[in-house]
Amino acid sequence: MELEQASFLASPEALAAKQAVEAGETEVIGSLADLHRMIDELTAN
Repeated sequence: MELEQASFLASPEALAAKQAVEAGETEVIGSLADLHRMIDELTAN
């Protein structure tokens, strides 16, 4: 019996996200400063 490997890139969620990006339907969810702050918090623990 072979198991089929699922690919996230072929999932409905990933395909919908790809379509949204290609259509220019994106939004900013944070700044670079937010990213650095989050990384600092994660690496501090």
